[in-house]
Amino acid sequence: MKEAILEMKSITKAFPGVIALDSVNFSVFPGEIHALVGKNGAGKSTLISIISGVYGPDKGELFVDGSKVSYSHLHNLPISTVYQESTVFPNLSIADNVFAGDEPINHLSLVSNQTKIGETKKLLEIFQLNFDPLTLVTQLSPAEKKLVEILRALQKKSRIMILDEPTAALTLSETKKLFQLLHNLKKSEIGIIYISHRLEEIFEVADRVTVLRDGVWQGTEYINQIDMPRLITMMVGKKKELIEEVKKDEVEVRTKGEVLCEVKNLTHYYRKFKNVNFQVRKNEILGLAGLIGAGKTELAKAIFGQERLETGEIELEGEKISIHSPLDAIHYGIVYITENRKEEGLFLDTSIKNNIVAPDLTTVANNLGFISDHKINQISNQVIQQFNIKAYDADQITNTLSGGNQQKVLLGLWLHLKPKVLLVDEPTVGIDVESKTEIYKLLRKIADSGVAVIMISSEIKELLNNSDRIITMYKGTIIEEFIASQVSEKELLASISGISNRE
Repeated sequence: MKEAILEMKSITKAFPGVIALDSVNFSVFPGEIHALVGKNGAGKSTLISIISGVYGPDKGELFVDGSKVSYSHLHNLPISTVYQESTVFPNLSIADNVFAGDEPINHLSLVSNQTKIGETKKLLEIFQLNFDPLTLVTQLSPAEKKLVEILRALQKKSRIMILDEPTAALTLSETKKLFQLLHNLKKSEIGIIYISHRLEEIFEVADRVTVLRDGVWQGTEYINQIDMPRLITMMVGKKKELIEEVKKDEVEVRTKGEVLCEVKNLTHYYRKFKNVNFQVRKNEILGLAGLIGAGKTELAKAIFGQERLETGEIELEGEKISIHSPLDAIHYGIVYITENRKEEGLFLDTSIKNNIVAPDLTTVANNLGFISDHKINQISNQVIQQFNIKAYDADQITNTLSGGNQQKVLLGLWLHLKPKVLLVDEPTVGIDVESKTEIYKLLRKIADSGVAVIMISSEIKELLNNSDRIITMYKGTIIEEFIASQVSEKELLASISGISNRE
């Protein structure tokens, strides 16, 4: 039997006030895809940080190729990490990014651009990507940028590759290409650590799975010896089945209510979408489906005043309104919750309470126009309680929260303004299965309060189970509209791929 490339025994790591890892065991073998799963805050990031050399364990033993080693020895083991958050240099070329920090040198001790371009071209061909290696990364989509990061890890000829939520920004076809690449990589004896909240992917791509819960190792299983219910039970510690969605038979489909917002003939200034028309009603969740690049996000940002329109009208409660900036949209009661909470949505290095009140400081001003700490604390504590944000208190730094709780803060900071229309973009990206359930229930509760919710998602099942109606986009154009309870996953996939289901 092959020796493990890396084996970790009884790894413990503590931070002030919390034990992040408590006697955790983990190993990865050559040619293996080992999935690491757990709720947000389970300890996955801490374990990966130890493996990748960010910081060392407080206790535990490490073995490389069967021999016990000190933690400093891990620096001699080629390990590459592809993080969920983008780490590309947007103003450099694909080739420059692939070889960043590891440029090939010629016999004159100069960087060999010829080698760099040639090797990058070979890697691009693996993914069947028709890009010039000299293409600037800023011209690529988020999905394509993620692939560049994976190519960078491949180039380093690592013995261990860590993939953190690698498919979060990928289309279905790109995800299939990635899985095929990972299976090919197994033949080259690379050990792959695969982290994902999309549990169905684990069963498709992994050989083994390790589960962490609250920093404690729950077990390691071969993927062919475990099923989804047992895996979820190991993750959340509940024997009852965890329902990821608010099922349609529990929700009255709202398709005949009062139209709250209507857009007419909206066309983006740079033609990222054109001639878009739709309505959204009070108490309704309207799903917006489409592949990456279909124009979904640009459409939402245009309604919010963040993207420029060439033509079109927006009506709110039957009256035409003029939106030229996010401030205008907020004034009318229209808010947008970004898909990129870390870069566009939150001030991560400041407190929860400062984030919550940031969109409109007038809500926390006293009669003299000065900021009132009492009002800040009152509003932030209400939001923490209402959205069940797990934190020590409102002064906790937002960056220390799990992804699911960061998402709740993002919802709370906009929703305490009591909007009429909520545009929410990829509301559950990168969060665990239990947090997803909470987010779905919150969105339904928000809709029930009279808000018109427009939910953008690349997760077809998420839209089917949580929307009342669904409209599909393809290449910037609205294709079709469906009653969510009356359409199949296959029909939606065909529609967002540009194949009309109707004559």
